[in-house]
Amino acid sequence: MTRNKVLPLLTLVVAIVFIVVGFTSYGFWDPIKGPTGGFFPIIVSILLFILSVVLLVKKPTEKEVVRFPLDDLAVIVAALSVIIMAYLIGMIPAILVYLFVWTKFVQKESIKTSLIMVLTVGGTLGLVFGVWFATPFPEPLIMKLLGV
Repeated sequence: MTRNKVLPLLTLVVAIVFIVVGFTSYGFWDPIKGPTGGFFPIIVSILLFILSVVLLVKKPTEKEVVRFPLDDLAVIVAALSVIIMAYLIGMIPAILVYLFVWTKFVQKESIKTSLIMVLTVGGTLGLVFGVWFATPFPEPLIMKLLGV
């Protein structure tokens, strides 16, 4: 196996796991309520599966030297911080904190614009995942510590 086939193989395995877990644990579609908690993750996993298969059968065209600018490290740090914050304060609050920090300090938007963005996205996330999909989010650590 060549080096450039390792990542597509890993993403293929991840896609299969998420498809299986999505269908078996969360379901896909309820005949009365419509999409269930696994609807969106299953769709994304199917797309990841297709992309992984395409990358596995694709032949490499030429050797490319991959350059990784240090500025791009901010995206990785931000993603890791969202994952850590999701365990501490919850998924949606973590996304909203990330969104505010990113728009205010990286994109250099005004506080007004950042807050409007956070409120709009927060309302949308609450309606889509909380009301429509009824997605069960794990309880954050801070709620467990506070005994709420």
